[in-house]
Amino acid sequence: MGPTEVFRSTSARLTALYTIGFAMSVAALGAITLLTMHSALTHQFERRVSAESKALERAYGAEGFSSVVRTVRERDQTKGALFYGLMSPGLAPLGGRLSGLRAPSGWSVLQMRERDGDLERVRALTISLPNGVRLVVGDAMKRTAAIETTVLAGFCWAFAGVLALGILGGYCFSRAVHRRLANMTAAADAIVQGDLDRRIPLEGSGDDLDRLAGVFNSTLDRISSLMDSLRHVSNDIAHDLRTPLTRLRQRLEAIPDLRDPTEREAAIDDALREVDAILETFSALLRIA
Repeated sequence: MGPTEVFRSTSARLTALYTIGFAMSVAALGAITLLTMHSALTHQFERRVSAESKALERAYGAEGFSSVVRTVRERDQTKGALFYGLMSPGLAPLGGRLSGLRAPSGWSVLQMRERDGDLERVRALTISLPNGVRLVVGDAMKRTAAIETTVLAGFCWAFAGVLALGILGGYCFSRAVHRRLANMTAAADAIVQGDLDRRIPLEGSGDDLDRLAGVFNSTLDRISSLMDSLRHVSNDIAHDLRTPLTRLRQRLEAIPDLRDPTEREAAIDDALREVDAILETFSALLRIA
């Protein structure tokens, strides 16, 4: 029983359909999860930037312009913090790495060059402060992209594991079912060839195939019992017919040796009675049939 026979079986096809359906469900669930996570990360991203912008706007009103410039310059130099930019009404840079970029009001995506020379994509929020001062606050998009990539990689590995387990489980299941069906087929072929003592082995699991095998074996037991009864009846009929036929043969062989016509007629009458008895036996068999 090779892999080709296993994969061509009905159980393999059903398992493959179930695995494909389950994999598609996992893929749909993963897509929904990724979209939901992307939306949540984007909302958290924007809320953090918006909260920082509002805090600096309040500080501008409470502490003045110089305090905000100092705060922006200090926070922009902090490793791992947000990116800042502060510009005069004439768009002259006042502080922060984003101050040299032309950013439209509201949300936008900016290209900023890092200190090591690499370009960094920054999603930034630009607002106008009193006296025409423009404030830009943003964060690197790669941070959320890294989280999404990690989750996507984990999902891909999980999806591959689901497919691998589905294929392996389907192969094992199909192999077990195919082996049991092959035993049934072999038993049926042996019975066709005349081996009425052949039976299907039971696994003892009590499942559908075990119950089917039990019914099949009970049917074979019944057939075997009927065949035994038929053999007994055939033997009895053979014995019942052999005795009168033997007597009839003996009487017919003795007729030519009889010289007396009376004895010859009597022998012929006895032979006819034996023939009638045999015919009655056959008539009884026909009525039974």
